[in-house]
Amino acid sequence: VRLLVVGPVTEEVVYRALVCTSLHHSGVPTWGVYLVSGTLFSQAHIHHLYEYIYQEGVELWPALVSVMAQSLITLVFGLYSCFVFLQTGTVFSVIALHAYCNWLGPPSLHWWGYRSVRWWILVAYLAGVLTFACAVALVVRTETNPFSSLFLT
Repeated sequence: VRLLVVGPVTEEVVYRALVCTSLHHSGVPTWGVYLVSGTLFSQAHIHHLYEYIYQEGVELWPALVSVMAQSLITLVFGLYSCFVFLQTGTVFSVIALHAYCNWLGPPSLHWWGYRSVRWWILVAYLAGVLTFACAVALVVRTETNPFSSLFLT
């Protein structure tokens, strides 16, 4: 429940509905809204360092590497969520997106150990990211927005 409901609802209300909307209405440039909201969202997940070390018994260096990787992933997700929120104008879209991403979990990198195919898999990952970015760019160019504006009006 925490991972799929409580976390997505509270974090998206705070970082998108409150932070993005406040920055957007105060005249901060859109890139600044993305950057501040995404960075705050990412930094809010640093508490996992404490959990890894003191609750799970992970050594300091592996815990730091894990938290740094998680911070990068949450930064990218925070930037994208801010983008989706500003495009749709509703917090419900990013709550659903956040819950879905939490359900999927972080990207797996276990394939890096397979030397014979690792570069093909990396190319496939990058092609997927590029295709996704192109698809988002096409959707954003549409003139009408089918979503009602819940927080940005």
